[in-house]
Amino acid sequence: MDKKKTRQLIEYLIVTTILIGTSFTPYKLAGMLIAIAYTILEGILRRQGKKEKGGLIKGLPQAIKENWLFILLVVFITPTITVIIGKLFLPEYFAHVLARVEPYVKMDSLENLFGQLLILAFGEEIVFRAFLQGKLSQFIKPWLAILLSSIVFAALHFTPGVMVIVVMDLLGVFVDSLLFGVIYERSKNVLASTVAHFLGNSFAMILLLIISRGFA
Repeated sequence: MDKKKTRQLIEYLIVTTILIGTSFTPYKLAGMLIAIAYTILEGILRRQGKKEKGGLIKGLPQAIKENWLFILLVVFITPTITVIIGKLFLPEYFAHVLARVEPYVKMDSLENLFGQLLILAFGEEIVFRAFLQGKLSQFIKPWLAILLSSIVFAALHFTPGVMVIVVMDLLGVFVDSLLFGVIYERSKNVLASTVAHFLGNSFAMILLLIISRGFA
């Protein structure tokens, strides 16, 4: 490995350590912001910032077109399957998921909810796809980068609770992350995976609210 690659690997490991190390502390947001700032700054320093931004926006329709099946799976199929299993076998599952997301979103109105979900989806995609998966795939095979980043993504969504419910929740997050990772790897467009992430979270949240609260 040449000096440039070695330096990039060291930088990656440092930022990743900060990201993971702060994830179970009150400084979780700070860790994510550091990863986001590093990803953006590295692009600027490599003189790719302006080019990538334009390419992302212009390339979004094509990225969605080429990945429509994966987007369909993560937006409608996996949330529906998870909710149905929860409804039939684990009714406490809904309370567990809502307890996990409530610290990050306010559910006083659908408008506020969707706005917050969009911001969260974009932030997480920059951190876990553009940074964690994207940079890692420079050193290992892409499929392994998708797998490892998805394990980290699921682990960092851990919320204490009944073991069966926790496992089901994390498994759903892991599968969704794999699909987000595939979309990002195929398109190299973080906006495409953000669209899938946002729509999937929105559809899942609507299902959860309908079943658990009935908008009462």
